Amino acid sequence: MLKSNKLRYVNVDPGQEFNAYSELIPSWTGWLASYVVDSSGKYVDDNGSSANLGNSGDLSLLMSLREKADVIVTTGSTARAENYRPSRFAPITVISRKPESLAKLPLFVNSGTFSNQVFQPSQDELFTELTGYLKEQGHSRFLFEGGPSLLNSLSTQAGAISIVLNIANAKDLSLVEPETLLVALNPALRGLTLQDDAAIGTNRVTRWSVTA
Repeated sequence: MLKSNKLRYVNVDPGQEFNAYSELIPSWTGWLASYVVDSSGKYVDDNGSSANLGNSGDLSLLMSLREKADVIVTTGSTARAENYRPSRFAPITVISRKPESLAKLPLFVNSGTFSNQVFQPSQDELFTELTGYLKEQGHSRFLFEGGPSLLNSLSTQAGAISIVLNIANAKDLSLVEPETLLVALNPALRGLTLQDDAAIGTNRVTRWSVTA
């Protein structure tokens, strides 16, 4: 169990939350996956959505990551549970073998600035195929917002990836055990390298690396 000695406290001036989170997470190449959990490790609420777990700081973090991404990637189940809408920052690609189930989502009814799309995998190595497909479109920074059950496949097939885990609304951020909550997302994530650990308001934002 990791007892972080890297925890640092970041003071943010009112109205500067987006900039603070943007400075906290550096730009990346390849895949970065982002999740918000509560202090017990839950990543979805009783409705199957993460909407009630986060807060305004979590929203600022998500927007700052989307602003850096070339493309946002999620799954059909996540897109439906979260009622996905277009992003003003980047196009969204939804992984699904049933594109018809997504047709009524706001994401495709009003696509916004970007052309959003459905990716239908044709082979077992989903992320090998998807990475090549997205690179052919000129993308190099992929933000994954799908469920944690796919993280093992993502890390195995895509090689080095980063994971941002935000523990939101904890009463005492210093008592939170980030690695325990990370492993609760997916047991295959045990033993990752902690790159950064920052407390901002009532959020504890951790960044982890997975090497090939």
